[in-house]
Amino acid sequence: MKSSICALLIASLCGFMNSAIAAPLIERIGAPLAHPWGMDFLDDSTVLVTERSGKLYKINLADGTRQPITGLPDIEVRRQGGLLDIAIATLDNGPATVFFCYSKPMTGGSVTAIDRAQLAGTSLTNRRTIFMANNVSKNAIHYGCRLVLNDDYIYASLGERGARYDAQDPAIHAGAIIRLHHDGSIPKDNPRPDGWAPEILSKGHRNPQGLAIHPDTGALWSHEHGPRGGDEINVITGGDNYGWPTVSHGKEY
Repeated sequence: MKSSICALLIASLCGFMNSAIAAPLIERIGAPLAHPWGMDFLDDSTVLVTERSGKLYKINLADGTRQPITGLPDIEVRRQGGLLDIAIATLDNGPATVFFCYSKPMTGGSVTAIDRAQLAGTSLTNRRTIFMANNVSKNAIHYGCRLVLNDDYIYASLGERGARYDAQDPAIHAGAIIRLHHDGSIPKDNPRPDGWAPEILSKGHRNPQGLAIHPDTGALWSHEHGPRGGDEINVITGGDNYGWPTVSHGKEY
């Protein structure tokens, strides 16, 4: 579904740039949202949308009406932290399985966490945490927290929480992209370079907040926020280190 959104956006941009075609109309659907962070489709006319403030809505695209979703966990809403991305796996003749990423309050700070739940009407049920990063931090920045699903895995991006050299520590989850099975278990074929935490697929990232699976090749693409001029797009290979902060094309702030 997310790839369909990308295709729609590209088509709209192409239409805008072609002077022979009238400029596309942009229409707001429903009431304004405050810092919407992530979205995914339940069906062709319904989306779930997160607000960073810790709210989750089911929005009808036909008429703009929205319903708040209950059953969320405690969320640390501070600076860049809050309720972040969401991804949906819809099963035939069953409730939608919802995965969402957020900043989870912990003693000493917060961590990037992923929960899995079923959606029953407007309530999350059977919710459980399937992943918590092992780097608790008081820095409420660089959570990463983009999610993408395929039939076998859930991929998630994790920022280095502003502690740049943690991105080069193989034992902690900071500055990494991870790969899990949908139930939170660790795939046996995850790369295992010496000292790496078992969930990690790649390291050396600053604040990756974009993930997509190429529809033809199946390759995982990522983009991350770098320092000034240092934003990156990477095609992810399991077991690779993408350099931050040892290698960067950006300038220091």
